[in-house]
Order: sequence, then structure tokens, then C-alpha cells
Amino acid sequence: MSILNEPLIVYMSLDDTKRVFANSIMDILETNPDAFDDINAMFNTEYTNKLVEYKHLFYELQKAWGPTWDGLCGGYLFNGRAYVYDHESYEKQELLFQKAKLANTVCEVGSYVGHSLFIMLLANPDLQITSIDIANKYTGPAVELLNKHFHNRIRFIHADSLTGLQMLTDEGKKFDLFHLDGDHTESLIISEYGMCSRMSSSFPRVKIVFDDEISLRGFTQYLINFRANLKLEIPNCEWSNIYIEFDEPEIRRNH
Repeated sequence: MSILNEPLIVYMSLDDTKRVFANSIMDILETNPDAFDDINAMFNTEYTNKLVEYKHLFYELQKAWGPTWDGLCGGYLFNGRAYVYDHESYEKQELLFQKAKLANTVCEVGSYVGHSLFIMLLANPDLQITSIDIANKYTGPAVELLNKHFHNRIRFIHADSLTGLQMLTDEGKKFDLFHLDGDHTESLIISEYGMCSRMSSSFPRVKIVFDDEISLRGFTQYLINFRANLKLEIPNCEWSNIYIEFDEPEIRRNH
């Protein structure tokens, strides 16, 4: 079997120098309600530069749908306990930013308070996003606000994931990247993946960011075993997302 058919698994992590620096300013980030400048000073990436430039939208989003949120359910930029920037999720934020930067079209299932939409819009000035969410309470106001600032680049479908994905399938839509962050039940995610796969603009190549990694471990192992030319990236942080890129259809590996 060709070496190209062996899975490439990359565990992403900060280098030791940055990790020591990160640990040294944890107390500052924990107590500072405006930690964006600190995270940018630490990493100084294109993403953190953009985050500082547009940090006002983090607070405007809360004003749009808030001030409260769904229990202790956090998002990409806050942990659900308090509405302050979550530095512990930086690496998963960076992964989503980098993948969205390479796409022209994204389909997102589960947008919640709009943080992942915000990150992806920062990544690419030409990106067009279709958002599907069953709950309009948070996502509707978030999309409205972000569309005002980012030239109406989000289409919002207020529906459950399978209904929304079927609608897009019937319309013949194609997407470069999928971000699945809705119901974290593995059986439903597998159904969503099946519908997304057929809408991949690079089919048989499929590119998906799943959130979160913990709920996908069984399905991830299946893909590792039975998909060709698989590439997998896992950030080293709490409640990590996971990026998987592979070729359809199912194959059988020789072990």
C-alpha cells in the first residue's frame, strides 16, 4: 500500500518557550476582562492581531444576544462561566482561523453565540458562510450584527442540522470546508458528516473541523482506519476541536 494512504496525525502544541511564557501570565489573563492585548503580546499571530483590532465585536455580540447565555455553555472565545476572553482555548481558535483562511465557502452547523463565525470572518475577507442552527435566540442576533460589520457574508438557516443540510443539498450547494459544532451526539454527527461529504467542493476530498474532539473519538478512529490520505490535526488545549481531511470512499487497510 502506498505511503500516501497512511494517516498523518499532527498533535498541535505551543513550543516550550511560549508555554512557559503562557504559564507566567495566566493570572493576568484570568482576572483581566480585556485579555486580547495580552494574548496578542504572547503569540503575535495574524489571528491575534485581528482579534485585537476587532475585539469590540466580542462585547457587541453579548449586547446583541445577551446579557446572559445558555447556562454554563461557553463558545470558542469564552468558557461559559464568565464573559471574558478564554485564553485556554487559543489553540483551537487558531486552528479554525487557519482552516477558514484557506476556504472560500464554509458550511457551519451550530453557531450558538457567533464566536466561531466571528473567527472565520476575521480569517478571510472573501469568505462566504452558511450557518445552520436550531436555536434563533443567540445565533439570529449574532448573525445580524456580524453581517453589518462583514458585508453580509453569512447566510443563516434557522433549522435543525439535517433539515438545513438537506435544503443545501437540494439547492446543489458546494462548500470548501465544514465546521460541525451542533449536537455533540456522535450518531447525529455521523449523519451530518454523511450529508456534508457529498457537498464538498473538492470531492472526493473532504475537509471538516469538528468541535469537540472528545465526542468524536470513536468516529475519528473509524476514519483513520477506513479513509485514504487522511490528515488529522488536534490542538493541545481543553475542549479541543479537531481537523480531519481525507478522501472518500471507504477503504480497507492492510495491517
